Amino acid sequence: MTVVGDFDEKEISALTQEIFGNWKSPKPFTRIKNEYRAITPINKSFETPDKANAFFVARLNLKVRDDNPDYAALALGNYMLGGGFLNSRLATRIRQKEGLSYGVGSSFSASALDETGTFMANAIYAPENADKLEAAFKDEIAKLLKEGFTAQEIEEAKKGFLQRGQLSRAQDRELSGKLNNYLFLNRTIAWDAELESRVQSLTAEQINSAMRKYLTPDNIFCAILLMP
Repeated sequence: MTVVGDFDEKEISALTQEIFGNWKSPKPFTRIKNEYRAITPINKSFETPDKANAFFVARLNLKVRDDNPDYAALALGNYMLGGGFLNSRLATRIRQKEGLSYGVGSSFSASALDETGTFMANAIYAPENADKLEAAFKDEIAKLLKEGFTAQEIEEAKKGFLQRGQLSRAQDRELSGKLNNYLFLNRTIAWDAELESRVQSLTAEQINSAMRKYLTPDNIFCAILLMP
């Protein structure tokens, strides 16, 4: 249990004991392990006649845990590709430049316990732009893997990435959730500090190398929800 904010420690301790002091789990806890699975990629369209917009989803399963030496590079690389701001690679190309999507972005996650992770991207757009949007997404991935990120791009991204972490820890709800999860993982906020230090010291070579190693276009599978 975690509590964040302006509270009286004795009062909360007494209340916690009152509510949970005699509680016993009816069954022993056993964690279910997640396993990485290499899945044959597909490109699938689904007709959704009740929807006014189309939705694009791309996913890539990754064999990586958050203590992997490449984790920090992948986290910052995804932030620049589509995870953090409106001038990310995907947003600049698909939203600002070509005007194909109302909202586009990407995410990267890796388990703290098992060697399983995911890269995902999504976009919402007008159905008639389906082919153009998918082509732009694939082209932007190809450009990234061929050309890599620039030094200036990386320096700006580091600032935004670190500021996002600070802002997250300033929100009581997000901080309590993080602390609660860290109790289970036997971690402290020092883990965040260490990650941010690693991000700050990343070089262009490290980031580009990690993205080329893990972001394999031939293994990405896509789903497109279309209004006929």
